[in-house]
Amino acid sequence: MGSFFENLIELWSKFYFIEPILICSAGYSLIQISKGNYSFPFRRYFLLYTGSVTLLFIAGALILVGDLNISLKSKYIELANCGFNIIEMYCFSQFFICVLHSERAKKNISKISIFIIILNSTSFIVLLFSPFFKGFYNYTDLLCAINFFFLMGPCILYFLEIYIQNNRLHWSTSVVVIFLFTYCVVSLPSLVVLENFRRQYDFMMILLFVPHLLFLSLLCLTMGTLGKNFSVSRLI
Repeated sequence: MGSFFENLIELWSKFYFIEPILICSAGYSLIQISKGNYSFPFRRYFLLYTGSVTLLFIAGALILVGDLNISLKSKYIELANCGFNIIEMYCFSQFFICVLHSERAKKNISKISIFIIILNSTSFIVLLFSPFFKGFYNYTDLLCAINFFFLMGPCILYFLEIYIQNNRLHWSTSVVVIFLFTYCVVSLPSLVVLENFRRQYDFMMILLFVPHLLFLSLLCLTMGTLGKNFSVSRLI
């Protein structure tokens, strides 16, 4: 048991203990949303997202410090990432379908998100049943990058609608969109860096991954605050 906690502390120390902060932030937000107003329109999406973030990083830590060989650890981590991609895409596509006004944009978001979810689901099944993991790592990174590139689009469209149509700016949802966009932007560099570069320069990978964890924490906290303080007068 002592070695387990030592390994866990060593793992978290590599990223300046932001991961346990992220777990606490997502868990706190999950509780706040669950206790908040039941009329909150994004309640089930934010509950699902913050809950999946909490489970992802707890499971990831347990897998990495567990008594498994490197191949199995990598496989389980990528399975978890694929599963999270599906949940992330579903939650935010539904969020933007709710907040955007353009019916054409909503239909396009729905169609593209379904395609990306199918792509991630297929990858999850292939990875789950395939005995060969080698070479799949870069592919799952590509899927994550596709997710982030796609989610940046509706974020930009959200603010374009406000500017072009002179719609009222709702700070409650706008802050979520701002943090989501920033989270996507800061996460992309760690995904496009080649695997060989990661292995040669671990410190660069750490520096690239820390902003990803930080802004994911802020995004979850924003969801929790919005879910807790929601009132009908602030509805979009």
